[in-house]
Amino acid sequence: MRLTKMFGLAAVAAVAAIAFVGASSAMATETAICKVHTSLVCPEGQEVESIKFVAGTTILKTSIATVLCLHSKAKAVVEGELLTAPLKVLLEELDFLDCGTNSTHTNCTVTTEQLPLLEVLKTALNLGAATVNPELPAKVHVECGELINCTYSGPVEGKSFHVEGANETINGMLTANELEVEKVGGILCPKVSKWTALYEPGWAGTTQLCWAHEEPCAEKNRVGEFTVLATKEVLKTNIITVLCLHSKAKAEAEEPASTRVKVTELTWNECGTNSEHNNCTVTNLSLPLLDVLKTALNNGIAIVLGAEINVKCGKLINCTYSKTIEPLIVEGSEASEGVGNGMLTANELEVEKVGGLFCPKTSKWTALYEGLTLDEKPIYILE
Repeated sequence: MRLTKMFGLAAVAAVAAIAFVGASSAMATETAICKVHTSLVCPEGQEVESIKFVAGTTILKTSIATVLCLHSKAKAVVEGELLTAPLKVLLEELDFLDCGTNSTHTNCTVTTEQLPLLEVLKTALNLGAATVNPELPAKVHVECGELINCTYSGPVEGKSFHVEGANETINGMLTANELEVEKVGGILCPKVSKWTALYEPGWAGTTQLCWAHEEPCAEKNRVGEFTVLATKEVLKTNIITVLCLHSKAKAEAEEPASTRVKVTELTWNECGTNSEHNNCTVTNLSLPLLDVLKTALNNGIAIVLGAEINVKCGKLINCTYSKTIEPLIVEGSEASEGVGNGMLTANELEVEKVGGLFCPKTSKWTALYEGLTLDEKPIYILE
C-alpha cells in the first residue's frame, strides 16, 4: 500500500497529513483521514486508523529561555468511528529528544506524563483544525535545571493546531506557530510560553527492514544483521575539509521487528586534509543508535539517537561529534534508479559538537553508505 503524498492527520504536539475528506459539502461536519484524495468522500477501506509522525526542531519560547528539541516523534490511533464529527485521535506515543537551551541541546528533559486525545475537524478542502479534548489533555513536563520546571497541557483555550492534507509538494503536516500553551503545574513556570512545531507523517504502520519486497514482511525475512560501505566521506568545516576514503559499518536490529538499529562496528580509513589522506584520525568513543522510520514506499529516515566520534587532525581539529541535527535518508533496494541493494545518505548534514580542544564553528557531514547487504542480499523498507 503506497501512501506517498497521501498521508493525513494526526497528533497533538505534532502532526499529520493525509487527505481530509468529509461526508458532505458542509465544512465542519464529519471528518476522516484518508489514504487517497479522489473525491470529497473517502472510499471504503481507505480510511487511516493509525499513523506515525516526526518533527525536526521544535521550539518552546518562553519569557525566561528558549528550549529547542532537535527531534520529536509520535504515534496516534483513531478512536471509535473512522468518519465522524469530530474525529477523535488518541496519541499513544510522544517523545522529545535532544532538548536544551545550550548549544549541545543537553540541559533539558521533556517528558510526556499524559497522552492527549485530539479532536479533528475538516474546515476547508483538505484542511482541518485539531483541538485537545479537555477531558483528556496532554501533560508534558519541561525541566531545564534551575531555569524551568513546568508542566504544560495543550494550546490555551480557543487555539488549535493547523492541519493540512497532502498535495503535490507535501505529504501533509500539523503545525503550531508560536501557539501559547497552558501551564498546569510546576515550581518554575515562565509567565508566557509559546510553542512552534511542524510534524510530518511517517508510515501509518510499523517499520521493518526486510530481505524480501513483501508486505507484511514474513518473520523469516526480517533483517537482523547487515553491513554498509562508504567511500569518500566528507566533513566540511569552516576551518578545513576532512576526507575519509573508506568507511565500513556493521549494524543489527535490536530485535527482528524493532525500528531501533544498533551500530556494532564502525571504521574510517585513510582520513586527512592532505593529498595522502593520512594526517587525521577518526575514532569511535561511543557507537551510534539509529531509529529508522518508514516515510513512503521503500523509503525512510534514520534519526541518530546517540554517538561520540572524535576527529583529530594535528593542531587543526580535535573535536568530538555526536548526532546529526537532521535525520539521515534511507532508501530500500530499487527504491529509485541507481540505489542497488539500498543506501543511507547524509548530504551536508550539520553535526553536533559535544567536546574537544579545537572544534570548528560549523561542521557538516556528507556520506553515502551502500550495500545494506548480507551475502549480497538486498534490503527493503517495509511495513
